[in-house]
Amino acid sequence: LVKFYAPWCKHCKTLKPVFEELGSKVSHAGIGEIDATKNKVAAEKYGVKSYPTIIYKQDGVVGKYDGHRSMAGLTAFLDRLNAPACIDVKNISEMKEHSAFSAGVSFVLVLSPAAADPEQVNNIRTTFKDVSVKLKQHASFGILEVDLVTDAGSNLLSKYGPIALLKVEEGREP
Repeated sequence: LVKFYAPWCKHCKTLKPVFEELGSKVSHAGIGEIDATKNKVAAEKYGVKSYPTIIYKQDGVVGKYDGHRSMAGLTAFLDRLNAPACIDVKNISEMKEHSAFSAGVSFVLVLSPAAADPEQVNNIRTTFKDVSVKLKQHASFGILEVDLVTDAGSNLLSKYGPIALLKVEEGREP
């Protein structure tokens, strides 16, 4: 996590103690800052247009942090980045209960390997996991494998089919 700043920027000065505290308390991520007025090449490389701009890089994915600029906001963001990109769930409500994935929007891939082409299921699962790595800072991702034998499995199959992507939001049914 890198903060691009300008020495004259009031918002950057306000964020400075938060970033210093974050750097001293977080051991699972690299925390740094770059004076964008002195390092214009780096600022241009990451598309810095205003100050402060917070950039993250993980698993080849680079993006701008646009969340709350507080210790709690930044810590929650880093925890989210360090959580698994995609989890296996036993039911839809488990997605809401998982602590690292409790805020915002979640997507659940519902699969019934017994009711669909196994190669298609594997391709979709792989693609979904790849997407989850790239977008985990914005949403939560889970995979639910449905068994035809259980009542819950047959209910999901009759409602959504053998392969479905569900958007799960707080207070709304998928």
